[in-house]
Amino acid sequence: MRKTNYENKIYSLKVEFGPKHPEASPSVRVVTKINMNGINNSSGMVNAQSIPMLAKWQNSYSIKIILQELRHLMMSQENMRLLQPPEGQTYNN
Repeated sequence: MRKTNYENKIYSLKVEFGPKHPEASPSVRVVTKINMNGINNSSGMVNAQSIPMLAKWQNSYSIKIILQELRHLMMSQENMRLLQPPEGQTYNN
């Protein structure tokens, strides 16, 4: 496995399923501050367009798929070397 700046860190997520679930995708927010393309730098909200499975959600998908997609995004060339905020910081919302 390739080394990234996300390695050996714990990130907290908030996944909310709305009233239209399972037909509509959940909203996903990273609670722990993270520097990553596809994540809003001020709120931690995951841009659904940056995660193919969220953008093309199907009612057969699960949280596991979302986590796998986030991991894949972390491993992308554009994200894997981004400097990360100090550990323990969270978004204010």
